[in-house]
Amino acid sequence: MFSLRRLRISQRLALAFSAILVILAVSVAVGVWRLQELSTTARALGSVESEKLRLALVWRALVETNWVRTQAAVRDAGTDRLPLWQDEMDKSSAAGTPDMQRMRELVQASGDGDLVVAIDTARDAFRNARAALLKRKKAGEDVTVALDRDLKPLSLNFIAKLDDLVKFQQSQVARTLAEAEASTKTGQLILGVGGLRA
Repeated sequence: MFSLRRLRISQRLALAFSAILVILAVSVAVGVWRLQELSTTARALGSVESEKLRLALVWRALVETNWVRTQAAVRDAGTDRLPLWQDEMDKSSAAGTPDMQRMRELVQASGDGDLVVAIDTARDAFRNARAALLKRKKAGEDVTVALDRDLKPLSLNFIAKLDDLVKFQQSQVARTLAEAEASTKTGQLILGVGGLRA
């Protein structure tokens, strides 16, 4: 049977030193692995997740701005400025199109495409109804009652769907941050335990 007492002191010291080296090597390897995971999480937090949140907020702001313009166009006493209002809405939509497309790509790539489908459905319903309402306004019809009765609920639904996307992205950023913190704590614990055993 193997016994440490039979070994000379130099052999015991060599064995103890080898054990310490193994513990340190394992601790360092696990620590490096955890730091690589933390680096990946930090990149996701600093790039993809934050970009999705920024794009969702920009998209929502554009929709709210165009809703205000729509109300102003409909409540305007005449129809002279209607082309100007329409032009402003079109420019705003065109300016936001690249950001909206990028948002769709990022969200669908992460498997959350259902949110975008719901937004697109609400968007189409709102835009179609708005186009019909503005056409009636251009023809000289008073559509202020229809604005509040018919178009406002569609606008609020569109904005609510965008709010869902914003909240989802906020939760994703919070989750990624929590993962980064957990990875940091685990790495610290492993390195600390390894250091104490050494």
